[in-house]
Amino acid sequence: MFGYMYTYFTKVGQQMISTVLEMSRQFIDSFTRASLNLRPATDSVLEKKDTIIELSERQHSLLEGIVRRTKAAQGLVIRAKIILYLWLGYNVSETAHMLGIVRKTVRKWRER
Repeated sequence: MFGYMYTYFTKVGQQMISTVLEMSRQFIDSFTRASLNLRPATDSVLEKKDTIIELSERQHSLLEGIVRRTKAAQGLVIRAKIILYLWLGYNVSETAHMLGIVRKTVRKWRER
């Protein structure tokens, strides 16, 4: 009797955990997608040495794929977000602020 109940509650618990993890993944995915689709409220004034980032459709989809990947290294995700935010028109300061990193890092990856 107890073996059956243990098995039942174990399966129910695993299903609940799977459901919560899937819902969390969907929330993070939609939040990331929404944050990447935001454009600045006002036209960004380019900083002194800001350059406009140009991406092909393939490069853009590759970077978005990296950002959405759940098991991607976080350093790689940050670099992809830097490029995507700059491509969207945010300047170095805005990008650094949104990602919680220093401007030097944003400038380094913009140049690369």
